[in-house]
Amino acid sequence: MTFTSPERRIIADACAEFPSDYARLVAPVNEDLDALGAAVTPEMTGQVLANLKAFAAGEVPIGECHRDEAMGFIRDGIAALHADDPANAAISFFGAGLNFASALAKTPAGPGADRRAELRAAFAAVITPLADGGARGGN
Repeated sequence: MTFTSPERRIIADACAEFPSDYARLVAPVNEDLDALGAAVTPEMTGQVLANLKAFAAGEVPIGECHRDEAMGFIRDGIAALHADDPANAAISFFGAGLNFASALAKTPAGPGADRRAELRAAFAAVITPLADGGARGGN
């Protein structure tokens, strides 16, 4: 497949290099987002690569990969809002929600786990940076 984004090509190559259940989830989403022209930051590309490698090596469970990427997409969504890029902000926040829901669904809630606290922390990661200054940082 031909990719328009060099970062998305790197992610696709890593999915092929580190085949796993996680790579089979990442690859088609990456292709579809590239076809739509959705941006991916170098930081997010690095996170995805690290997760693909770590999951394939058995170092982290799939839920942790999803949680890590959810928080990265929140970061990128906020940055896109500040850059006046609502389309990429929207797709980043969509990706954050999708990944966070996947993380909760795929991670067993062990003793003392507080899923509601996890949700509050994720909500706060979105709201707090925007609440005082709005989407443009309040300057």
